[in-house]
Amino acid sequence: MLGSQIKPGDYRSLEGVSVLVTRPSAYAGYLIGEIEFRGGHAIALPTVQVDFMVEDSGFPTLLRPEAERTIAIFTSRNAVDAVAEWLTSKNATWLPALECVAVGPKTAKAIQSAFGVDDVVYPVAKHGIDGLMELDRMQDLNQKPSVVIDGGGANSEKLLDNLRQRGSPSVAHFVVYRRKCPEVDSEYVSDLFGESSIDYVVITSVSGASNLIELLGTQLTDRLRASCTIAYSERIADYLCSEGFERVVVASESCDDAVVKAIEESVQPR
Repeated sequence: MLGSQIKPGDYRSLEGVSVLVTRPSAYAGYLIGEIEFRGGHAIALPTVQVDFMVEDSGFPTLLRPEAERTIAIFTSRNAVDAVAEWLTSKNATWLPALECVAVGPKTAKAIQSAFGVDDVVYPVAKHGIDGLMELDRMQDLNQKPSVVIDGGGANSEKLLDNLRQRGSPSVAHFVVYRRKCPEVDSEYVSDLFGESSIDYVVITSVSGASNLIELLGTQLTDRLRASCTIAYSERIADYLCSEGFERVVVASESCDDAVVKAIEESVQPR
């Protein structure tokens, strides 16, 4: 597609390539910027709307002085942002005694920035729940009550079960945000496709994939199946394949940089 002189990371490595970015608007800026820096055309179509619900989650009880919870596990930046917004609205601060654990470096960085916490434990080599549970800190949780702060879902139950198996005497779960399908003007969606094709589609969650199919409808979804889809995980890839998407590539990590690299490697002639 491009001359062999173009290498991954080159500012022209995605020249002429169109990429549909389905991340929520608040988190899509970096990926869009990286695509456009390399000469690509990024098309924003958020397929997930994030609604914060900290007040009703039970989270406020965690900040009571008598609360026993000592390990607070955040599974996404959404969860951090939700709590940070609530703390600001209440003129409250994070309790220094609460030990923070994150599923990856970006979530850890968000915690440090939002709560003024310097020491955040997180996996480096392998992100996500599996990597988190391989940390030395998470091997023996006897006498260490824990709490999971996230948006709910199947992965939440997996994490909660792991914490119980590692001996945590009590495990609380605070669902501080929910994802839902956003309302998008159908004419706008049709105009995005126009007469040109979309080369790549970035999917960051199963709910985002499901919502995309709902937003597009049968005809436009059929057109999109011809595109190469970049998935954040094997679980997302499995769902896409079950929905008839044949060209699915799983990024090496669940992060934007890995997505850009996957697109570049797919674009480059082999």
